[in-house]
Amino acid sequence: MSSKNIFLSADTVARWDSSRFENFWENNFSSMQLAPDGKIYITSTSSSKTFYIIDNPDIKGINCKVRKFGTLTAHFRGLPQYPNYRLGPLKGSPCDTLHVANKDITLDDFDIKLFPNPASTDIKIDITLKEYDPVIKTDVIIIDVSGAIVQKYTMPDFAYLATIDISKLASGVYGVQLRQPKRFGERVLATQKLVVLR
Repeated sequence: MSSKNIFLSADTVARWDSSRFENFWENNFSSMQLAPDGKIYITSTSSSKTFYIIDNPDIKGINCKVRKFGTLTAHFRGLPQYPNYRLGPLKGSPCDTLHVANKDITLDDFDIKLFPNPASTDIKIDITLKEYDPVIKTDVIIIDVSGAIVQKYTMPDFAYLATIDISKLASGVYGVQLRQPKRFGERVLATQKLVVLR
């Protein structure tokens, strides 16, 4: 979508071939939905129990890997809806249908949040950082007051929220860091204090 000429940048990644799967009707391309796993699921206008899947929609051409009959469903037709709750309002636009007082987002609103804090058995981490890339391998590192790593958790792909078991940590104060690799080494995106009580 960043091309100067969208029409000329178009590329064919799959063709309708009149194929059928477990039904009388031919499967074709219809509704598409970008799912939380980063893949695009495509339904058919006919009564089909299968979806086509584009595994890597950000890769140009046939390397995006379109799979026919990629997944079997329990019912005919239709896609689940995955609303993106993180988009927020578009103030002043026709799409701004929120009838509440919207506060402007500041740099202080982008961070990692830990809750509950203090905690004893597990914590939830909520990531709202602008520079966080949910596709890149991201580690949540828990360090003690001496700077030693006492626990490491790898965030699932496309995740902004995770639950981390801290039941093996002793009582005390810890630092929780969000780290992502960079060209040489890794970078710390954010650090928060965690208090563990037993």
